[in-house]
Amino acid sequence: MTENENNSLTKAKLKSLITTARKYVPQEENVSSDAVDFNWEEPHHFNLDQLGMLDIIVKRIEAQLEKVFSAMCEGEFSITMSPITQHFAFQLAAKMPLEYDKYYLLPLTIDMDKCGYVAIDPDSALLFVEQMLRDTESESEPGRELSSLEETILMDVASAIADAIDKSIKEHGGPSLETFKELSKSDWPLHKEGIEDITCLDVSVEHAAGTMSFTFGIFSDIIEPMLGAKTTAKSEYSTRDIKDMIMESMNYAPVEVCAELCSTVISLNDVMSLSEGDLLVLDKKIDEPIEVLFNRCPGMKAYPATHLGKYAVVMAGKDV
Repeated sequence: MTENENNSLTKAKLKSLITTARKYVPQEENVSSDAVDFNWEEPHHFNLDQLGMLDIIVKRIEAQLEKVFSAMCEGEFSITMSPITQHFAFQLAAKMPLEYDKYYLLPLTIDMDKCGYVAIDPDSALLFVEQMLRDTESESEPGRELSSLEETILMDVASAIADAIDKSIKEHGGPSLETFKELSKSDWPLHKEGIEDITCLDVSVEHAAGTMSFTFGIFSDIIEPMLGAKTTAKSEYSTRDIKDMIMESMNYAPVEVCAELCSTVISLNDVMSLSEGDLLVLDKKIDEPIEVLFNRCPGMKAYPATHLGKYAVVMAGKDV
C-alpha cells in the first residue's frame, strides 16, 4: 500500500467514503401506504364481488332460520350472522380433535357424497334440546353428554337448520343438500382433508335461556355456480404427468453462477489508504481452488483459467 504522510482517519475522509458508498446503494422503491398484507394461510377462493353475493345469500339464510327458531324457541330471540370465512380443509381437520372436541356434526351430502356440515358445540346442543322439550327451568350441567333420546332431538334440530340453509341455496340456483343419516361427534365429517377450500358461516342465536351457536361449512367449489364463478374443469393430466412436466421444466431453470476468487479483512484505515497500483494480498494460496457459487450458495471448487480470451474456471474434483 502507498505510504501516506497522514494515515489517520478524519471526518473529511469518512464523509468522502460514505458519499462514495452511497452511489452503490440501490434506491428503494416507493411502496404505497394503501398496500394490504396478503394472508397466505387462508384461501382466497372468492373475490370481493362474489363475497358480496354471498352476503345476500347469508341474509336469505337468516330469514329462513328465523322461521326455524320461531317454532323452536319460546319468547324473543335474535340471530347474529358472522362474516363469511374461508379455510383449507386440512386446517379444519387438524382443529377438529382439539378445538371441536365433543362437537356434534351433521354431514351434508350431494348424491351421497359428503360436501359440508353443520357443527354444534355441546353447550348449545343442550340448549337446543331444552328449547325443543320446552324445558327451560331445569339447570343442566354444562358440557354433559346427551342421552340417546336427546341426540335424536338434536338430530331434528340440526336437520331443520340444514333444511333452512338448503332452501336458501336452492333459491339462488345452488344444488340440493341432503342430511346424513346420523350425527357424528368430534370426528372430521368430510372425506377430504387436503388443500380443498371450505367456506364457513358462524351463527349465534341469543335467547333468554342462553346463547346457542352453530357453524355451517361447505366446499367452496359447490357454491361457485351460484356466484357466477367458473368451475375448474377436471385436469386431463394425471398426477404422474404433472410431476414429469414439473421435472422437465426444472431442467431449464436459470441458475446464477459466480466464481469467487478470494476474500480478506483489512482495517478501515487501510481502505482509506488504498490507491491505484497498490498490491492487496488475499487469504488464499495460488495453488488452492476457488469457490464456485450457484445462486449465491457454495456448490463446487475450481481453478482459475482462461478460454478464448475470457475468464473461465476448471472444475476441481470432489476430494479437493
